[in-house]
This record gives sequence, C-alpha cells and structure tokens, in this order.
Amino acid sequence: MLKKTLGEIQHFLSADVTSHARLSLATCDSRKVERGALFFALKGQRSDGHSFLKEVASKGAAAAVVSKSYSGLDYGLLLIRVRSVFETLHTLARWFHQQSPPYLLAVTGTVGKTTTKEYIAKLLEQRGKVERSPGSVNSQIGLPLFLLNRKDPVDKLVLEMGMSFPGEISKLVHIAPPDFGVLTKVSMVHTENFKDICEIARAKMELFEKVKRGLFNLETIHFSPVKRASLHKTFYSVNDRRADYFLEKGQKGVTIFERGVASPPLNLPIQASHLLEDFLCAASVARMHGLGWDEIQRGTLNIETCAHRFHLFERDGIHYVDDSYNASVASFKAALDNLPKGKRVIALIGEMRELGLFSVECHEEVARHALDIVDHLLCMGNGTDPIFDLFKREGKRVEKVTSLEQAKKRIQSIQRVGDVVFIKGSNSLKLWSVLDA
Repeated sequence: MLKKTLGEIQHFLSADVTSHARLSLATCDSRKVERGALFFALKGQRSDGHSFLKEVASKGAAAAVVSKSYSGLDYGLLLIRVRSVFETLHTLARWFHQQSPPYLLAVTGTVGKTTTKEYIAKLLEQRGKVERSPGSVNSQIGLPLFLLNRKDPVDKLVLEMGMSFPGEISKLVHIAPPDFGVLTKVSMVHTENFKDICEIARAKMELFEKVKRGLFNLETIHFSPVKRASLHKTFYSVNDRRADYFLEKGQKGVTIFERGVASPPLNLPIQASHLLEDFLCAASVARMHGLGWDEIQRGTLNIETCAHRFHLFERDGIHYVDDSYNASVASFKAALDNLPKGKRVIALIGEMRELGLFSVECHEEVARHALDIVDHLLCMGNGTDPIFDLFKREGKRVEKVTSLEQAKKRIQSIQRVGDVVFIKGSNSLKLWSVLDA
C-alpha cells in the first residue's frame, strides 16, 4: 500500500477529493498494474500512457494521473487531471520522500554505479536497517516511482542516480536531496548529448549541489568540476597509494590502507580488479560512517555479483562471462583484463550506443584493447564496424552476426571445452539471452 490515500493525493494536487481509497502501488507500466493501483499516463517517444487506460481499468486500477488535454473515456477510473504527468510524478515523489526522509546516500558515475550501490547497502546493513533502489533503477521515471512505492521506515537509504542529459541529476536531487554523495569513475557514456567528457563530469557533479561531504574515485580529480567543488572530498583508488583509501591484493586477502594505516586482511568473494574497486568504494563509505573492519568483513559475506555484471559460471567445461548489462570503453577494458584463463577467448561484442560523434573513436579503443585478448570475435550492431575492421586487418578471426539467435548458434558451434566465452554490449541488445540454457 502507498503511504498516502487517493484522497490525500488529490488534496495535495488541489484536485476535487472524491475517494479516500487505499492505493496498492504506483506505476506507469500497464503490465504491472494490479487492483487498486495508481497509474501515471506518461507520454514517451514510442507510446502514450493514455492509450492504455482501458487495459489499466480492466486490471482493477483505482485511478490514473492524466494530462488536462486528455479528452477520452475514463473507463471507470478516477482521473486526476494535471498540467504535466511527468512533473506531477516528480512532485508526488518529493512529497512522499520529504514526509520522513531517512539518511540518504546517493551514488553516481558512469562505471560501477549499481554494483557499488549494492556493496554499500550490504556493508551498512551491519549497523541498522538499510534500503536501496532495486537493480539499476536510477532514471527520471524509475527512481520517483521507487520512492512512491517505498513502505517501511529505514535508518539509511542508498540510491543510484543516473542521467543521459545535463540537468537530470539535479532533478533527482531536488526530489531526494542526499546527505552523502559518491562519484565513481567518469568515462565516455551517453556522449551523444555532451560535447566532451568534462561536460559529463559536470553533469555528474550535480549530485553534490547541496552535499557537504562526498567520496570520489581519485581519477575524477583531473576534471575541473570536481576540483572546484566546495565540499569536503575524500578519495579512493586501487592504483594510487596517495588516495585516502587504497586497496592492495595479497596472498591472505585484500588490505585497505586508510590514510596509510592498514586494515586486517579481508577475505572477499570477488577477485576481478574492477569489482574490487567497487568494493573499496563501499568499504570507504562504511568506514566514513563509523563501521569497524570486523563489521565490514561480516558484510562481505552477503556480497553477490549483480545480474549480467561480470557474472562467471561454468557449464560443460566451458567458462562463461556474462557482462552484458551495459558497456562503455572503461568497463570493456576492465572486463577484458579480468577474464578467466582458458584455451581460447570467444567474444560476442555488441555495439556501445548513445556515443554520438565519439562512437568510432570509442569502438576503436575497445578493438585495440581486445586485439591480443580475444581469439574469435563475433560483432553485433553497426557500431562495431571499427572493431570488425581492425580485427580483419590484423588477420584475427572475426565475423558479424545480425541476431541473437544467430549469435547463439555460432557460439554453440565454435565453443570447445576449456574455452572462455565473453559477452558484452549495450543493455538494449539483451545479449544475455544468448546464454539462456
């Protein structure tokens, strides 16, 4: 049940109060509607939520937030007419959140946001009740809906905040102002909406507009928006010992150096360098919030690999690496550098989307890095042409596939016992389905 009744929401939006019914959930997806739901009829690039009101009503929804310009039937729904459905979603989410806001930690960056958020929540659970946004819910629609549907009071809330355009993180911060901010790496992602990587860093720094202290990946110090930010900055790194928090791998586990002072050896269920970097970030956050090393060690017992994020498994003597949730130059390099050992590496590489003018440059950089690692390459998507061309020129085994089914059949036909099969590309390609049993 939502925290507010339908009547309370109507009153807040200055609408005529006609019902005080309890609402089961808030959603903009007609497929998720259930009895008593509040439906937001959002208009997107591909569909208009107003077209689904009949379906929503048939599933037992109680009400729908619609545009004032809507002139169609209500299908028995209570319609709340507003100037902008999108802005109303944000307004209601802010109202819900501000009623009793928990201590809020927010994570942004272009690499490792979701994994870092998960690790932070797992460690902080050692000191109280913690809730986190599910999966990669970090958008202008997904995050407000999550805040509307939250139920139980918690000690700490960990959110992931993402963006595709300048100003989007500011909007999320307005809805749910963080008490503590985290910036992971900044790299070439969503560059079609920015002129350079410094603009991306500036957009990420919107998270810290009202935050007094934050944790930053040391590599971000080179960006002027990070340098100029007037807040207390702490840095972490797996490469530079000068960072406030530095991680070192050893035979007995990993050691974290906190301003030069070593922690006890920590035993972790992860080994890949980019995942260790995410863990270092989380452990740094935990230390900055008073957790002892023993609590952090206990928290590592709950750490799991996030779905489609460097998920390693073995089947019939073949090692599979599913890193298909998303792709950037930085994450491609990290994944390639951490592949398990095998007879051959067979890679299905999908294009990296939303790179605009930087697409060719970014794909070429991935190609150069993969050249000495990948033995047999399958390319999917027009964006991978620079990768295909370089492998072809260098005499490496490479071919193009045009569908998931074709990719699946080719992998099945060429893989052998002892091989490593690596899959990675933009989320929208859904490459993980190639590994379905």
